Order: sequence, then C-alpha cells, then structure tokens
Amino acid sequence: MTVLNSESGSLLAYESHHDVDPTPLDTREVEELHYSTPREIVPVGASFSRQVILTTIPLVLSDLVSLLCSAWWSQVAVSLVGYPTLPLETSVPVLSVTMLLVFGFLGLYPAAGLHRVLETRQLLLGTSLFMMMSAVGVAAYSSGPSPLMSICMTWLLTLFLIPTFRSGVRSFCTAARWWGQPALILGRGKTAERLYNSLHQNSRQGIKPIGLVFDKFDDIGLESGRVPRVGGINDIVDIAREHSAYWLFVMQSELSPNPRTFERQVERLSGSFPNVVIIPDNMQIPSLWNRCHDCNGLTGINIQERLILPWPRILKRSMDIILTVVGGLLISPLLLTIAICIKLMSPGPVLVRIERVGRNGRTFYPLKFRSMVCDADKVLEKYLAENEEAREEWRQIAKLKNDPRITSIGKIIRKTSLDELPQLWNVLKGEMSLVGPRPIPEDEIARYNDEFRLYSEVTPGLTGLWQISGRNNTTYEERVEFDRFYVRNWSVWLDIHILMRTLKVVLLREGAY
Repeated sequence: MTVLNSESGSLLAYESHHDVDPTPLDTREVEELHYSTPREIVPVGASFSRQVILTTIPLVLSDLVSLLCSAWWSQVAVSLVGYPTLPLETSVPVLSVTMLLVFGFLGLYPAAGLHRVLETRQLLLGTSLFMMMSAVGVAAYSSGPSPLMSICMTWLLTLFLIPTFRSGVRSFCTAARWWGQPALILGRGKTAERLYNSLHQNSRQGIKPIGLVFDKFDDIGLESGRVPRVGGINDIVDIAREHSAYWLFVMQSELSPNPRTFERQVERLSGSFPNVVIIPDNMQIPSLWNRCHDCNGLTGINIQERLILPWPRILKRSMDIILTVVGGLLISPLLLTIAICIKLMSPGPVLVRIERVGRNGRTFYPLKFRSMVCDADKVLEKYLAENEEAREEWRQIAKLKNDPRITSIGKIIRKTSLDELPQLWNVLKGEMSLVGPRPIPEDEIARYNDEFRLYSEVTPGLTGLWQISGRNNTTYEERVEFDRFYVRNWSVWLDIHILMRTLKVVLLREGAY
C-alpha cells in the first residue's frame, strides 16, 4: 500500500500485513507511478475487432460445414436401415445455432493461443453438450417415431469431423496475413528466442509473433540475428500500434526482482495491452492443466499431478482395452496379410521380441513384425565401419534413413508404422499403452539423463508426441523434450489428441523411415 506522509509530504510504501518501517520512494519511483496515461494504452478498436472477426469466420464456417456433412451422412446411413431421420431443413438451423452458442461459451471463437489439446477437449465436450441438448429437445417435442438413432449418428460423425475440418482450416489460413493475432515478446536470450520459434511454428493456433522488444545494449543471448528485434522497451506501445499487436509475452528476467516494482511493472503492462502473458525464468512445470489459484489476495498456481490420480488412470486403462480389442478385430485381416508377406519374402520368423525398458525401469519385450534381415547386427556393424556419415547419423538419432538391414517388405511396413501393430498384444497385457513415450533400449537410458525418471513414471506407448511431431526428422534431444512434456501434462484429453493426430501422420507417412 502507498500513503502520503502528512508531515513531510513524501510518498511512503508499506505492506499492511508486515510490521516494517515505511520506505520512502525516491523521485524516480514517484515519476514511475504516472504511467497510466492514454498515450501508453494500445487502442482496442476497429483493428482488434477485425482480427477477431477474420480469425473467427473460417472456424465458424468450418464447424457449420462439418455439422451439415455429419447430419446429411447420418440421414443417408440411418435411412438405409429403415430408421426415422431428422428433417434437415428444420434440424440443421437449430443444431447450428445451438452449436455456435455452446462453442462461443466455451471460448472456441476465435480460440487464439488455445493449445491443440485444450481445443480438442473443448470441441469434444461442446459437441457432446449441444447434441445432448438437441436429443432432449427432440425427445420432448417429437410426436412421431423418435429419430434418436439419427442424432447419435450425427454426434459420432461430428466428434470426428469438427476437429478434423478445423485442423485443415487452421493449416490453410495460417499463411494468410489477415488471419491470426500479432504478438510481441518483451525480452531476449534463449528463452525468448525459443518462445518466438515456438509461436512461429505453431502460428496455426492464432498467434503470430512479430519479434523481440529489448534495449540493445549488446547482443548477448541472441543467436545470430535469426529472431528479429523490432525495437526498444520505451517504444513498445508505438510498435504495438504499428503492428496492431494486442498480445504481449514478457520474459520475467526483463522485470525487476523487487516484488513491489515487479507488481507495478505488471500492472503497467496489463494496463497497456489486452493480453499479457508472463513467462517465468527456467520454470519447467506442467503447462496445460495448471490454473491460477487465489490465496486470499495472493496469486498461486494450482498444479494437479494427474499421474497419481486414480480415476484418470483407470479411464486410460479402460480406453486402452476397449480400443485395442475393437481395433484388433477390425484390422485382423491386415495383420494376417502382413504376416504371410513377411514369411514369403524373407526367411526367418514373422514376429520378433525386442528388449525394452518400460514403466518403473522394468524390462519387457514388445512384439514387432520383423522388418530386418536375420543377421541385422552384423550388417549394421559392417555398414557403420565403412560409412562415416552413417556413423554420425546413428550417433545423433540412433536411426538411419538408408538402413541396409531393412528388407523390401520391411521398408513398406516401417514407412506406414504397420510393423508395430503386434504391440497391441503388449497393450492388452498392460506392458504398454496406446499412447505414451516410445519404449527405449537400455543403452539409451544415458541419453535421457535426469529425464529418465519422468520417462519411467508412465507406461510406454504404441504412439506418442514424438510420432506426431516429426518422428525421425527430430533430434534425440527433441524426442526427450516431447516425452518430458507428455509426462508433465498427461491427461486422457492429451491421449485423445495424439490418437487423432496419429491417423493423419500414418496416412501421410510423416517422418517415418
């Protein structure tokens, strides 16, 4: 609290809950209090509204098209088996209005900066909510045969089509200059540069970084100018006006370590930008599911360790069993075909057992379709001895793009990841999960260093963040980073997001060799 000393006329600062002597503010600190002027506030007007509208329209159109396709396809499918259907001319407008209201309430328009996993969760919850509302309305006012079968079919289709169409629209609109909301980053150094690159690579989420803002006393921490500097701290408001930037990401290192000054700086920035995000220094904590917690006026961060909560783990195991049984029965003809091809085209067994390290550091043996020659170790040793470039590639990622050990049928099943389908048996046994870090051999534990503790906290997965984020096109350090993120942010929603993305990656064969 700041008060006026009636005797001296000077401003005094003190904390009401501490028994400390008042500390007089110097002249510079008094002048800093005069920050809340119209000149220092980024005007939120037509340009901000235009950003929101242009970012929202493609998403609204995508959702409406998804709903229309789902309703039409469900009508066709249900009518073929003789069940009553919903009249499209009356049901689609009602469903559309209900969907837009629910999605708007859940923050899905324009959803700028919303992580893909959170967007997936909101979409699935929102879709289920407005379809249940529709089912209740139909049950209450329908006088003829109930079209609930048509509603259920529409619901199942929208659960898949809405996220899929949205993902395509976001990817298409990302390159357009009119789409998304510009953002500035206040700070320098590796953390600021990493944030810029992350926002730039994931600009499909609706935030497009303009550059870094810092006073250029030197270039320490800025790597070879790859991240643009757009100006100094004193010009930050003018820069924001110029680029219509209503998002500001602030490195904590740029703010004062003094709590009182830090609070005033944050208030000043919050009074100048509609969206201010403070990035703590080197604070590796879960980022998806934590939330602010009010502690009687103090700001706290509530971090839930979902790995030790029983119900999410039970739900994950139940999902593994159900999807594995259903999926295994559906693809059983494919499994049989692959097994026959391997047996006919290459001498040796159809399946191989490989030693891997699983949860709690225990050794287990996941199954794979054999994709290599029988004397693979000798072939690899000879190839690496004769090829220096291959040795370096093996040292970097423990994989080879042109691997001499792989058979002709092996190249096909590895490209499409079909060689890993027998691991569905390991999922049923509980040794693996459908989603999780990829199981590693014992000699790769050293490459995880201290992160191996996080890796061993969860069950290895058939697919994971690494597979949907570039796979073999990433470095081993990035793979470890993906595993760290998964463990610290694990939830059933993250698993659902990864499973949905895996289908696209497998079909397009992204990063597989």
